[in-house]
Amino acid sequence: MRAGAGLLMLMLVAGACSPTGLAPSPAGSGPGSPADTLPVRSGDPSAAPTAAERSAEPAGPTLPVSQPPTPTPPATAAPPPTPAPTPGGAITLPILYQHQVAPFPATWPAMTAAQRKTFLETDTLPWALEAQLDWLAARGYTTILPGDLAAWFDAGTPLPPRPVMLTFDDGFPDWVTTVLPLLRARGMTAEFYVTIDAVKDGRLPWDRVRELAAAGMGIGGHDVHHIQLASVGSATAPVSAATMAYEVSEARRLIAEQLGAPPDSMAFVGGGWNSTLVAAVRAAGYTSARALTRGVTQAPKDRWTLRVSRIGIFDDVFDENACVTAPSVITCAIRSPLATFEARVTGTDPG
Repeated sequence: MRAGAGLLMLMLVAGACSPTGLAPSPAGSGPGSPADTLPVRSGDPSAAPTAAERSAEPAGPTLPVSQPPTPTPPATAAPPPTPAPTPGGAITLPILYQHQVAPFPATWPAMTAAQRKTFLETDTLPWALEAQLDWLAARGYTTILPGDLAAWFDAGTPLPPRPVMLTFDDGFPDWVTTVLPLLRARGMTAEFYVTIDAVKDGRLPWDRVRELAAAGMGIGGHDVHHIQLASVGSATAPVSAATMAYEVSEARRLIAEQLGAPPDSMAFVGGGWNSTLVAAVRAAGYTSARALTRGVTQAPKDRWTLRVSRIGIFDDVFDENACVTAPSVITCAIRSPLATFEARVTGTDPG
């Protein structure tokens, strides 16, 4: 009995002094269990775990990575209201008024007095027009169209420093054969006021009108039948309001039908107008109209009765008598520096 107790004591002492200093593994643990795979720590038990120890520790549950909240974009401020356009006021704008541009016809000697009178009242000599255009270009004038003037009146749309408007009335073949090449060579424009009767009788067919429009020229209305709708003074009674409305609106409709866009301006035949005619012009959709009142100041209140300077056949001709008696390029030569034309443009003598 005493010998067995001693043997048991020796076994307990030997187990306590084993090299690992660890108690036997509890039941259920063994090689390959988590307890057997943890590294042995040495030294201070309170020291931070090494990298190897941290990597060997069982991974905990994976937590979602929190993202910073998406910032709410600031509210977009409402755009400021578009300011109302500032209408333009009265300006100095010479509107030069002409008809056909042709030399004296070969039939001049045989023409009646009435035919000669009509020609002299409606003609500009080609070499005179050429000299006039060069005069304008040399002095810094820029041609504009009635739509440009309307834009100035309505919204103050800027105009060039020295604007001028060239206008031609009725409808003549030389508008395309003579006037258009002179304008194109100088980068200029003009407003051509077309009478529908001039188209119908073949003086200016629609294809010629379209050619002018395609070249950037303005096409305006000048009535259907070229009749004076209102009197100048009291010499002639005006036509009815219905006739006025038809002449101005039908001319606009027919031009729009041929060109794809309606004209924005018209010219009064004979220059006569009254309040009834102006009302018809406005109701038809025109934004301006040209009268024959002389002057170079154009004001918003007069946009449907614009003022003109008339260009005459004998303006700046050396010798009017010689020109009429035996018309030619020599006898109808133009003197420089175009003093009469300058007076027309500046308004000191608008013709």
